[in-house]
Amino acid sequence: EQQEQENPSDMHKRQLANANFQWAKAKVKVDSLGDSTEQKFKRAIELYKQANEENDRDILKV
Repeated sequence: EQQEQENPSDMHKRQLANANFQWAKAKVKVDSLGDSTEQKFKRAIELYKQANEENDRDILKV
């Protein structure tokens, strides 16, 4: 567990990215896009890039 916290696996990064993405997507549906929501989207995209070692702008599609 400590190793996973220090160096998360790609699967864990994808799960975190998906959770952040789903939270931000739901927030946009309920409210408007705020600073915290935008940060969640950016964090989700960054986690997907780390997990997939890609720099693809179309990694997440709503």
